[in-house]
Amino acid sequence: MIHKKVRYAFVVIMGIGITMAEAEAGFGVCGYGKENIPSLSCSGPAMLKDTTVTGNANVAGPLRAESSLFESIQVAGVIDLKNSRVNGNVTLQGSLIAEHSYFEKNLKINSANIVLKSSIIKGDVIISSKKKTPILHLLCHSDIQGSVTFDGKPGIVKISDDSLIHGNINNGSTERVKVPC
Repeated sequence: MIHKKVRYAFVVIMGIGITMAEAEAGFGVCGYGKENIPSLSCSGPAMLKDTTVTGNANVAGPLRAESSLFESIQVAGVIDLKNSRVNGNVTLQGSLIAEHSYFEKNLKINSANIVLKSSIIKGDVIISSKKKTPILHLLCHSDIQGSVTFDGKPGIVKISDDSLIHGNINNGSTERVKVPC
C-alpha cells in the first residue's frame, strides 16, 4: 500500500514540482490496501486489494483490482479485475479482463478485446473499436443479463457452452469455444 503522504514525498524527491493537492489526487502509482476511500482519481497505474471505493473511480492508466468494491469506474487504460464488484456503470477506453467479478449496471467499452471469465453483468454491454474487429470472450459460466451491442465495426462474441447472454447481440456474431474452467 502506498499512502498519499508517501506518494507526495516520492514526487518531491524526484523533483517534479506538483502541489500537495495534485499529489493527493493521485499522480504516479496509486496503491490502496484494505481500506475504504471516498473516491479514486489517479493519473498513472492504480492497484487496489481489498479496497472499497464509495464514490467514482477515475483512472488515466491501468487499473488492477482484487477483492475490491466500486461505485462506478471510468478508465482510460486497461482494467484487470479479480473477485471484484462494480455497483454502477463502467466506461472504459482500453481492454477489460474480469475474473469472478460482478457488474450491477452497464459496461461501455472502446476496445478490441474484452475477456469475462466467471463473471456476471446485469446490464448491457456496448463495445466499439475503430481499428480492429472487437471480440468479447464470454467464458466459464459468465452471464450477461442485458444485450451486447457492437457500435461501429461488427464484432464477435466468443462464448463457452456454459455461458449465456439473455438479451440480443446487435451488429455481431457468435462463435462457440471450448475452454477449461
